[in-house]
Amino acid sequence: MSGAPDGGGGPARSPVPPLWAVVAGRLFLAGLKTPVALLLVWLAALLPAVGHRELSDLIAAVIASALLGECAGALAVRPAQLRAGHSAPGGWAYALPDLLVPPAVAVAVGWLMLGGAPAGLALGAAWAVPAAAEALLGRPWERGPSRAEFAERSDRFKEMTRETFAPEIERARPEARRRLRRRWEREERRRRGER
Repeated sequence: MSGAPDGGGGPARSPVPPLWAVVAGRLFLAGLKTPVALLLVWLAALLPAVGHRELSDLIAAVIASALLGECAGALAVRPAQLRAGHSAPGGWAYALPDLLVPPAVAVAVGWLMLGGAPAGLALGAAWAVPAAAEALLGRPWERGPSRAEFAERSDRFKEMTRETFAPEIERARPEARRRLRRRWEREERRRRGER
């Protein structure tokens, strides 16, 4: 997929990652949030209002809500990404769907899979907690770095690393050359001895 140059000296690429990459990243993060949501919905299932549910049913509902919620969340933020031409454009049009869609999908999934509004609301609330924690840590309302900004930071870091370790590299090069020369001489002697 070709698009605008990334500004980092690399090949021309779109500044917005493909949808499959966005979904894959969101599913990875959902895998990290799933244990928290499962623990919270299990605790909620202990309440009389929600009612007892089998752990296998809770696990199935949490996994289904993770898959469907994160895919729906990726589709919900996609227009903001495409409009801004940026993978993390920031702003509330990008942050709110990211925060609200997965718990809303979890309410629907919980209602259908766990059989009732209280269980659906419990599952939605269980997903809202890790979603809110992710939002507080990731701050999706702030604009993320573009590829050009990331490449510039990376180049500065590489240069700083080069400057920091240049003396050690210069000291290590003669020894590395001597070792290479000795290994080459041993190989030569071994080859001559075999003839």
